Amino acid sequence: MKIKWGKRTFTFLIIPDANSKVMRFRFSAILLYSLPVIGLILLAITLFMNITGMKNLNEKKAIAAQLVVQSVTFEQQLTDKEETIEKLQNSLVELSEQTEEMKLKVEELKVFEEEIRGISSNDSDETTSREVSIAAYNHEVKSLSAGVGGATQNASDEDITSLISDTEQTLHSLTGDIGSLKLQLTDTKELIVQNIHMMRITPSIWPTLSTKVSSRYGYRKDPFSRRAAFHSGVDIAGDTSDPIYTTADGIVTLANYDRAYGYNIIVKHASGVSTHYAHLKKILVENGQVVKQGETIGLLGSTGRSTGPHLHYEVLKNGDTIDPMPYLGVRD
Repeated sequence: MKIKWGKRTFTFLIIPDANSKVMRFRFSAILLYSLPVIGLILLAITLFMNITGMKNLNEKKAIAAQLVVQSVTFEQQLTDKEETIEKLQNSLVELSEQTEEMKLKVEELKVFEEEIRGISSNDSDETTSREVSIAAYNHEVKSLSAGVGGATQNASDEDITSLISDTEQTLHSLTGDIGSLKLQLTDTKELIVQNIHMMRITPSIWPTLSTKVSSRYGYRKDPFSRRAAFHSGVDIAGDTSDPIYTTADGIVTLANYDRAYGYNIIVKHASGVSTHYAHLKKILVENGQVVKQGETIGLLGSTGRSTGPHLHYEVLKNGDTIDPMPYLGVRD
C-alpha cells in the first residue's frame, strides 16, 4: 500500500487538565518535514551574515588603524615642516642681521675710501691752478636691457638649507676679509699721510705755471760775459706777473732786493733743504713768515741781473746748491 505524503496529516492534542477543553492542532506532513530544512536555511543565513559582518568589521578596523597611522605620519611631517620653516626663518633673520652688519662695514669702508681719496687728492685751489690739465678718455658703460629665461626647478628644503649654510659661510668669510682690509687701509692711510707730509715738507712741485726751462743747472756760457760760468739753479721762462709758488712748507728766511738776484726770496724747509726764488717783479711775503706748499709768495719778473722775464730757482742742501730738476720730477 502506498502512502500519500502530500495528504497525510499529523494531529497534536493539548490537554491542559481534566476539566479543560482539549486543543487540537493538525499539520500536514510536508510542513513538518520542511521545518528542519527551513531551520537549516535560516541557520546558514545567520552564519553567513555573521561571517560577513565580522569580515566587514575587521576591514573597518584595518582601515581605521591605517588612517590612524597615516594621521600620525602626516602630523609628524607637518611638525617637521613647521620646524624646518622655523629654522629657515631664524636663519633668514640671522642672515638679514649679518647683511646689515656687512652694510655698516661697507659704509665704513666707503668713508675710509673717501678719507683716503681726500688725502690723496690735493685740495688746494692754488695748487690746482698749477697742475697741467691732462686729457683722458671717459669710457661710459651703457647697460642694455636684456631678456632672461630658462627652465625652472623648484628648490627643495634641503637645497634652501644648503644655500643658507653656504651663504652664512660666505658672509663670515667676507666679514673676516673686510676686517683685514680695514686694517690694511688703516696702515695705508697712515703711510699716505706720512708720504704726503714728506711731500709737503720736501720741494716737489713746480714753482711756476710754466714748465719751460730756459737754462739748466751747471756750467754754461754766461748770458752777459759770454764766458763759461757755473749756473747754481734753473731758469724757468714765463710771463711777467705770473704767480710764484713755494715748493714746500717752510719759513721765509730772506725776502729782499739784491743786485744780482733782484727781488728774491729764500724759504727754509725740513732736513736742511732750502729753496731760492730770484728775479721777481714783486715779493708778497716777509722775512720770518710761515708758508705752505703751493702758496703764492711773489710775482715773476726780470729784476737784477736778468735778460728777460723768468724765475731763477735754486735748491740748497745744507747751504750748498744742488740740481733742482729731480725735485721737479725731471730726470736726465
